[in-house]
Amino acid sequence: MIEQVENPILEVHDLTVAYGNKPVLWNADFSIPKGKMIGIVGPNGAGKSTLLKAIMGLIPVASGFSKILTTNLKM
Repeated sequence: MIEQVENPILEVHDLTVAYGNKPVLWNADFSIPKGKMIGIVGPNGAGKSTLLKAIMGLIPVASGFSKILTTNLKM
């Protein structure tokens, strides 16, 4: 189980993205504490850009949600 932080700047819960019937990112679940610098690393095609686009609401999600501070981001 992922440990959730208190008063996070960003929360992502069970975020899944699919293109058509093909899931490309599934069950992303994490929170980022305020004041921390993070990085997203991985090989080409791992879903880094898809994750960021889904968090920002630029692409639709199959399930899950993102929240920045206390604002739910509608997908």
